[in-house]
Amino acid sequence: MTKFVVTFLVLISVYYFQVAPREIHSPPEQLEMIRKVTEACAKETAVKEDIVLKARKGDFSDDSTFKEYVMCTMKKYNIVTDGKINKEAIDQHVIVTTGDKDFAAKIFNKCHQEKDDLVNTVFEMMKCYFKELPISVV
Repeated sequence: MTKFVVTFLVLISVYYFQVAPREIHSPPEQLEMIRKVTEACAKETAVKEDIVLKARKGDFSDDSTFKEYVMCTMKKYNIVTDGKINKEAIDQHVIVTTGDKDFAAKIFNKCHQEKDDLVNTVFEMMKCYFKELPISVV
């Protein structure tokens, strides 16, 4: 799987299962992979469906199970590897999505703010990208 596909899938999985239904078009095989990852993470973390549904509308719960669910999806798509956030993977997605390399650097600097632990850092970063990126999933 190419680097582009992996990074594209990671952020789309966040939008697909956790974020408001803005519009993005993806090949069926990518959507199927996203579905499998989100279902696997939902099962692994036992996240409540209503929390996920609210997140699709931008109402992000501070529930620890939901945060673990977000972390699970990020790990499965290698956005988080070896306990670190993979900036290159995120930047590549933003560049492909927006066509703007400068915006990718700007949004990463804005959204990547270290918190007390990696789970909270990833969670807060995901919320920021939700607000800043001009994309979504149908």
